[in-house]
Amino acid sequence: MLEGLLGAAATAVLGGAGWLIKRWLERRSPAARIEEARSLTMLHREMQESGATLEMIEHLKDSLLQRRKNQEKYEGEILEFMRQDFRTQTEMNIHAGYLLDLAQVKLRHAAAEYASMLDADRSSLFEATQNAWEVFVEAQARFAASIVDGGTMYSLVYAGEKEELTIQRAASVRSAFEAEREL
Repeated sequence: MLEGLLGAAATAVLGGAGWLIKRWLERRSPAARIEEARSLTMLHREMQESGATLEMIEHLKDSLLQRRKNQEKYEGEILEFMRQDFRTQTEMNIHAGYLLDLAQVKLRHAAAEYASMLDADRSSLFEATQNAWEVFVEAQARFAASIVDGGTMYSLVYAGEKEELTIQRAASVRSAFEAEREL
């Protein structure tokens, strides 16, 4: 009988330890799991109300992942096309301005292509977004370059910041174009 009690106690201890190890491995609190279940339930209800299917959600997810891959690909292509090696500060400043000009041409082309496929309302919204983005980029470039304000590197840092943001925006716009063209 003592052996039976010891066996039952050992089983309970091992079972409890297993449960604790499982929870430790999951590293999620019961509250987090409850919140996740609640969120999934709400999402399910919203899907039913809107008529969305799981296949539609999967397609959207795949589309968004593909859009991100395309954006990274386009950023890489633009950067690879634009990089060279220069030695003097003057050469670097001139080249930075040239690279910025090229990035802006790429962005204008991508934006024009994207805007051409949009209806009038969306085209107007896109134009407003582009205008707001340009204001942001100008302020961000000035801020980034302010660390070397008055120095010979100012134009390099300014153009470099603006170029980087322009490449990101061109890739994002190009990716949006590709995603909508597939719909």
